[in-house]
Amino acid sequence: MNRSFRTILLLVCVVMSIRTPAQTRQVIRYTTREGLPSNSIYRTIIDKKGFLWVAGESGLSRYDGRSFRNYYTTDGLPDNEVTELILDTSGTVWALSFRKKPAYYNEKKDRFENSDTDRELDKIEMGNTSISAPLRWGGVIFCNNDKDVYISKNGKVTAWPKVYSVKSKPELILDYQPDKYMVVCGDSIRYFEKGRVTRSAYFGYNFNWSEYFNNTLYILQPTGIVKFSVDKDGNIQYRQQQQYPFTLKVMCRAGKDLAVTSFSGNTYTVDATTLQLKENIFSQFIVRNVMEDHNGNYWLSTKDEGLIKIQQRRISSFTENKDLIKNFNAILKTDKIIAGNNRGELYVYDGLYSIKKILLNTPENSSDTWVRNILDMGSSIYVATQTGSFLLNKKTYAVEEPFAGLKNKSTKAAYKLNDSILLMGGHAQLFYYNIRTKSYTDSILKRITAIGTDDQQRVYIGSIDGLYRKDKDSLYYFGKDYKALTFRVVSIVNTKDSLLWIGRSSDSILVLKNGKPLAAIPLGTIIPGKVCKVMYSHQPGEVWVGTDKGLNRLYYTTNGTAFTYTNMYFSSADGLIGDQVNDVVIKNDTLFAATTGGISYMPATLQLPLADISTFITRVSVNNTDTAVLASYSLPFSQNNLLIEFSAVDLTGFNPVFEYSINNREWIRAQNNTLSLQNQPPDHYTIRIRSIKRDGTPSSQVAEISFHIKTPFWQSGWFRGAIVLLLFGGILFIVQRRNRIRQQQAIEKITTEKKLAELEMQALKAQINPHFVFNCLNSIKGFIYDKDYAQADRYLDRFSELMRSTIDNSDAAVISLEEEVKYLDNYLQLEKLRFSDKFDYTIDATTISNHKNIFVPAMLLQPYVENAIRHGIRFLEGRKGIIRITAAMEADKLVCTISDNGIGRKKAAELKSSRHIEYQGRGMSISRRRAELYHIEQEIIDKTDAEGNSLGTTIILRIPPELKP
Repeated sequence: MNRSFRTILLLVCVVMSIRTPAQTRQVIRYTTREGLPSNSIYRTIIDKKGFLWVAGESGLSRYDGRSFRNYYTTDGLPDNEVTELILDTSGTVWALSFRKKPAYYNEKKDRFENSDTDRELDKIEMGNTSISAPLRWGGVIFCNNDKDVYISKNGKVTAWPKVYSVKSKPELILDYQPDKYMVVCGDSIRYFEKGRVTRSAYFGYNFNWSEYFNNTLYILQPTGIVKFSVDKDGNIQYRQQQQYPFTLKVMCRAGKDLAVTSFSGNTYTVDATTLQLKENIFSQFIVRNVMEDHNGNYWLSTKDEGLIKIQQRRISSFTENKDLIKNFNAILKTDKIIAGNNRGELYVYDGLYSIKKILLNTPENSSDTWVRNILDMGSSIYVATQTGSFLLNKKTYAVEEPFAGLKNKSTKAAYKLNDSILLMGGHAQLFYYNIRTKSYTDSILKRITAIGTDDQQRVYIGSIDGLYRKDKDSLYYFGKDYKALTFRVVSIVNTKDSLLWIGRSSDSILVLKNGKPLAAIPLGTIIPGKVCKVMYSHQPGEVWVGTDKGLNRLYYTTNGTAFTYTNMYFSSADGLIGDQVNDVVIKNDTLFAATTGGISYMPATLQLPLADISTFITRVSVNNTDTAVLASYSLPFSQNNLLIEFSAVDLTGFNPVFEYSINNREWIRAQNNTLSLQNQPPDHYTIRIRSIKRDGTPSSQVAEISFHIKTPFWQSGWFRGAIVLLLFGGILFIVQRRNRIRQQQAIEKITTEKKLAELEMQALKAQINPHFVFNCLNSIKGFIYDKDYAQADRYLDRFSELMRSTIDNSDAAVISLEEEVKYLDNYLQLEKLRFSDKFDYTIDATTISNHKNIFVPAMLLQPYVENAIRHGIRFLEGRKGIIRITAAMEADKLVCTISDNGIGRKKAAELKSSRHIEYQGRGMSISRRRAELYHIEQEIIDKTDAEGNSLGTTIILRIPPELKP
């Protein structure tokens, strides 16, 4: 067997061993049209949260399965062309550009840290050819073509210059033990630790590509792969080699396997254990890198054709013939597939080879030839279009009976009531048509948009103003009782559990039970899309709904008035050839869908991957300024405009919707992936966000963020309390100030009155009773006439002493008790002489030892004594008068008592009114006023015997001890 034959045989065996993926996998392409910054892709990785990172020629992108978030130099990248991505063991994403220092992603700031923001990175120099790799024991290692090695770990960079001296460029670098490294070069391996080479190993040939995982080193040769095992000490041992009948260009890890790309442009997966080719996964564009995600999908980085996703084919489509790749509005499955479009064309396809095109209307390609319905009538096929309806022979598909012009009664809808009766709906009427007798048996005046029946074969009509039911000779309008049934109806389906489903042109689907609304299923949330195009049911508990955004399988349960449902959503990402689904039919457990892009089909029992979707906060803006993404914020009251962006990672092709809850209140559906909270009042806000899974149920993984918007100081409790206290204090101050003013005024008034009283007293003292003075002088004169010069001299001495004391005391407001007693004694001696011993007196202050230190208002007692003599003793007859004066301390007060045995106040008052009093003294009234000013208590006691006769008067004065001169 010659060499050429062996080569050909090997090639045939290889090709036969590779499975063709055309029917098992589908290709989804992402380009700048989908949001990528460039169609030239270098590399992809998936981070710890599940985001797909895409390194390209014009920027770096993060993909969540829904949209691309692009990063540029304005976001911290050292250059917009990112050639390499690394995910270290801590989950940090590193980005590398040609000859630029590395940068790493700061999740909180949603930007990259570079050598300008992290000075440690400035120590790293990248050359023309540089390699980098994550380390198993933490950190990232870098090596340039100048043989310099740098390790970034725990925020610090260690630099080892010129670690080895080999001419071939480095291909791979790894750590086989902590702080022990291997540099795989183009022909050898260098081992080093602590910046020093310890040993070398040579392969004996050159190569330019290598991969390492699972303690295995793979080296790419031009026509094959060599496999080595690596032990714990870094020693390598040859395991096997596999040759392929084509030249290899690229090798990379793809999940648990390898992927290789040939120079001819074919990309294969390779079993990492046996090195056997598994399948040709792609052959259209030049591929730079292949990555397998957690769901078994392959992501291919192409040179200039964007990012390619290759996933397990879930939904298949008829794409072999270009006539089937167009918009179809109606579909029917018999032994063949029959589909109609909006140009009056009907296609009959056997599913394999034969396809027949039938032009139903003329002129061809008219804009008003929409195929509305295709119905199986047993021996014939009924096709309803806008410009004409037709009965076709089921075998030959020739037109048996046309309904054109005025005979076309189903310009809007058609419904098979039974094998003989067709319901035809048009612009103004509903007709019953008997196929066998070819006659119209009934008609209803109404514009028809949809037709259906219930279990009792009662006919329901959808119109532009809502839902109607035909009841014998009348129409029952549901809209008069239910506002929700006043909108245009586009589809009516009766399920086998007696539920009537009404698809409306508005934002929801209504479910009726016994003619009454049971449930409303909103569109746009659990069911993506805003327009219901078609509904179909072939078994209880399940309804298929086609919308402008894809296909949905609703699972529902009922229990009395309770209605629950979930949804399985299918989209173009799952293989649907068109986004909008216009018609659905199930035949032999296979679903066929007429879409805007063609005809798709799938098992009616197909289940899609149902993952618990993680939700993440990706951006926070406060008052239109982006901030670091933190778990909690404390903000002043003025920063109360919040914008939160979030993302849920699902790379299966499903675009999840979101809902949020604030402070554990009800969950609210978010319109998109952004939540805007404007002018929030001061409070604590805990915001929880979760995504809705493919089946319509909420994910268990919830993102949470909290905000504390502080209360402005003028609304705070302490400020309000301070204001209340300030007001209270102000009011109290005003009241106290007013009281002080009033008190001061009162004091000033009292002081003035006191001064006036003192002046009056001084005046009184100065002009002491003139009769008393006159009588004293007469007495002295009498002693002289009687030549009793000794008595006259003694009397004159006492009189002069009394006058001197009066003059002295007139200048003093307060005098000592000793001086007051002495003054009273002189006064009483003179009065006794004047009245010729008509009375006797006593002054007793012996119980008080410190007479000099106890003070009383000057001449306070004299008016009381004078009053006792003039009004009590003076008119006494039959007995001698007695005046007793005592002073004693009681309860810290000086108590002075003046007691007489005179005629009493009552008798004195009678005499005063009946006789002329030569001198009207004011001493008592002034004394009473002075006593009040000095807070002296006064008490007057009228003494009587048993028969009520007066025995005299007692006056008690209680003087406070505070008096000082």
